[in-house]
Amino acid sequence: ALSVVVFALFWLLFNYYPGLILWAFTAACLAFPFVVVASTSFRMRNSMYRNIRFRFDAAYLDAYKALLFPLGMIVATTTLLYIAFDASELATLMDAMEDPEVEFRSEDAFLTIFILAAIPFIPYLMYVLRRFVVDHMHYGSAPGSFMACAWDFYKVYLKGFVLTFGLMFCLGIILAIVMGSLGLGDEMETGM
Repeated sequence: ALSVVVFALFWLLFNYYPGLILWAFTAACLAFPFVVVASTSFRMRNSMYRNIRFRFDAAYLDAYKALLFPLGMIVATTTLLYIAFDASELATLMDAMEDPEVEFRSEDAFLTIFILAAIPFIPYLMYVLRRFVVDHMHYGSAPGSFMACAWDFYKVYLKGFVLTFGLMFCLGIILAIVMGSLGLGDEMETGM
């Protein structure tokens, strides 16, 4: 129920108060460590394996200390890129368009800017988050221990990125060959 309220609030801000979207995004990033601790504590408290319970011992302050840098970098990068975009000629040009069929405003570029700003930090954020959760988790009386480094996460994400775009490139080539063999490319060139 809480997630529905958060998404509804974000949608309202995005559609009716786009100037406040950056503040809402910052508030969501500030709430993220609290949500991580609360949800992980609940999940571990209600989980067991071979009749031995898991538990999660972490204070909210520990979560804020661990996640402050990666979330702060995402917020700072998104803010700087959005301010640069908003001051650019492209944003002014987009706002000056009077086409009623085009509903894209310069504020709508926030999500794209956020994704571009967050991509370099996502593997590090996942590394910090996983390390925080595992190091504060216990299986009975045995504490958790996390051994990976940040580069291990970057390698996995980089492999996924390269494979995804390699697959998209190959599918694009196959689609172009199929369209060419069926004669669909000729119609597009002549404008028919």
